Amino acid sequence: MKNFFKEFFFILLGALVMAIGFSYFLIPNEIAAGGAGGVATILHSKFGLPVSLVVLSINAVLFAISWKTMPKSVFVKSAVGTLALTLFLEITADATPFTDDILMAAAFGGILMGTGVGVVIKYGASTGGSDFLAIILYKVLNKRISVANLILIIDGLIIITAGFAFADYTLMLYMVASVYVSSKVADAIVEGGNAAKSAYIISEKSKEISDEIMNVMRRGTTGIYGKGMYTNRDSTLILCVVIRNEIPKLRTIVKKIDPKAFIILSDVREVHGEGF
Repeated sequence: MKNFFKEFFFILLGALVMAIGFSYFLIPNEIAAGGAGGVATILHSKFGLPVSLVVLSINAVLFAISWKTMPKSVFVKSAVGTLALTLFLEITADATPFTDDILMAAAFGGILMGTGVGVVIKYGASTGGSDFLAIILYKVLNKRISVANLILIIDGLIIITAGFAFADYTLMLYMVASVYVSSKVADAIVEGGNAAKSAYIISEKSKEISDEIMNVMRRGTTGIYGKGMYTNRDSTLILCVVIRNEIPKLRTIVKKIDPKAFIILSDVREVHGEGF
């Protein structure tokens, strides 16, 4: 129960930080930094539509399409995160901008957005937008393009659309900078700065852990035979490559089966193959 309240507290906190980044920095300066928020920024600036309503509408459609394929716990947490973001965007809708300096707005808006997204992902949730759409397209395209690349394409198209809509291509470059800063901050909060991580797991229950990773996370594992020099016993080291937002789930699985397991995470610069 304690973990339950902790998770939802930080999901709400992450959504609040995102809303502050939007309402105080990005939206007033017409910086459409990708995702549902980027689309909402364009529609708000051009047609006066409420940002909260646009974000809620986009995410409602994405949730409706993907809810059957999502684990129940992830769906509930993500729904809470999305509704919280919508509420906080509505509360801060009339906020006075912190700055009208485009560079400062792009930088600090990106930092706040990345912080909020990173916190939400770290606690096993999402606020919808590009992530959900990318996952849907990943399945529709039969896994031909990775989720990470699809997110990049979606955000890129939104930024290009914003550049044409506002007829300001210098502003478009600030949008790119803001998305870059946001993604790097989110990566750093979740686990390091790369899209993928290799996990080495040392445990006496390597078979149970490996089976759970393959069944629950749908990630392949490799057993590397080794020998514990202290115990002088043969053991199997598990190697698994995961994307950044899967790290919390991986930790949960390992610690649930073997609280004494040893986990080593390292950066992966480039991954090719099934699922990436």
